[in-house]
Amino acid sequence: MSRPAYIAEELGDARRRICEEVPAAIGAVWQVWTDVNHWTDWDPHEEAARLDAPFATGAVGWVKPKGAPGGAFTLTLVEPERRWCSRSKIPFGRLDFDHQLAPTTTGGTRVTVRIDASGPFAPIFRLVFAPRMQRDLPQTIAALGRRAAGQDNPDTPRR
Repeated sequence: MSRPAYIAEELGDARRRICEEVPAAIGAVWQVWTDVNHWTDWDPHEEAARLDAPFATGAVGWVKPKGAPGGAFTLTLVEPERRWCSRSKIPFGRLDFDHQLAPTTTGGTRVTVRIDASGPFAPIFRLVFAPRMQRDLPQTIAALGRRAAGQDNPDTPRR
């Protein structure tokens, strides 16, 4: 199978957009991606994650990426099988994620993640964290696609 289409863009200031196609249907991708308590089973960049409420607008969770501090996030928008957005507080600002799903002509899913840092911390985010996130997100999206397509063993954690 050839490498899926992949786009990484710097949108200016402290914004990034990552877009990649995965070979799984939207419903399967949505089910895996919104199961926050199992992110660490398939995402090679997450050390811990939890959501103690249904995956819906207003729910609050907590995540700790490997090599970075953990923190709370709030789901600011949830449109089932289409889009979900989250917001985290960072020193003197915020970090917004916009996760979108769209069908492909081959029956797969185009996954797009947009990251926007704002506030006085944004330039530091751009210099320190954004390059790593831009490098790591395609691996995370690929792992999401493999899990959703049933191409990885759910009994084998990727920690």
